[in-house]
Amino acid sequence: MANLILWNSLTNDNNHIRVIACYQLASWLRQYGYTVKVIDFCYLMSTEQLVDITKKHIGPDTLAIGVSSTFWNQPSIPLRFSTEPEWVMNARVKLQDKNLGWLLGGPAAVLNNHKLKWTKFRSFAEDALLQWMDQNSKKLIRRDLFDIRYSSLHFTKEDFIESYEVLPIELGRGCQFKCRFCAYDLIGKKKGTYLKDYDLIREQLIRNYNEYGVTRYTVLDDTVNESEEKIFALADIAQHLPFKFEWIGFNRLDLIWSRPSTIQALKDSGLRSAFFGIESFHPAAAMAVGKGWNGKQGKEFLLELKEKWGNEITWMLAFIVGLPKESAEHLEETFN
Repeated sequence: MANLILWNSLTNDNNHIRVIACYQLASWLRQYGYTVKVIDFCYLMSTEQLVDITKKHIGPDTLAIGVSSTFWNQPSIPLRFSTEPEWVMNARVKLQDKNLGWLLGGPAAVLNNHKLKWTKFRSFAEDALLQWMDQNSKKLIRRDLFDIRYSSLHFTKEDFIESYEVLPIELGRGCQFKCRFCAYDLIGKKKGTYLKDYDLIREQLIRNYNEYGVTRYTVLDDTVNESEEKIFALADIAQHLPFKFEWIGFNRLDLIWSRPSTIQALKDSGLRSAFFGIESFHPAAAMAVGKGWNGKQGKEFLLELKEKWGNEITWMLAFIVGLPKESAEHLEETFN
């Protein structure tokens, strides 16, 4: 039986991957004696399957069922965060007689047009959720505040991790940049802050390899290559692991250009695919969103980087359509 049950689900028409939030919260709460069951890939189950699995973990000490709203509808459906998806609605109706709290986290928690009543947790929820659990279990104990620097996420055997999976991992939180179109939390942070202790990163990677055989990750940091020191540290970790570490994540192209030593360091760190937010190759349009370098030098540097990385590292380029000064013809040129 569990004190808290978390429904996790990232619905994608082509891929089925784990979202980190529920596992991070579960790992954090377990440090304070709470039992937490994460039920993942909920959207792939029938209502009966999800309800049956959930009931197996409900007992007299169960306080609530929490639901992650991270991409909880199919990407092909417009306004995907507008309200609860059918799989949530249908399963919750069949569990209403359990007299449990219903908690909601993730991007949709900021909206106010849900059909059902929720206790909502906005942004990073470690401290707020622990406080809610303490209050509702009558444990009035002073707790330490969550600190990403000293946090190590622990999966459990009940998470049924398979060796072929690409697991999510945080090396840090926040971003030292403040792009004009970005509304993420913790942007404009001071350099070198909110970074996880490197020994904890190494321990987490080795633990997941020893227990589950996992070697591949999605690094969730807003900007993985925010500093040379961070990339060199990651490369050092990768070179001393008992397995071939591979990762994908968001990196800034202009930072690689301005720090040429990181070209090889990123390769040594295990980078296998980089997500670059180019936004535009048009000089004026790129300047309008604070990515002026991309508009002037981005395309040429990508070709240079391709020569140095070859086929060992791929990338995905993201663009914004409809920026000032950029014509449809220029967008077509970019596409070609």
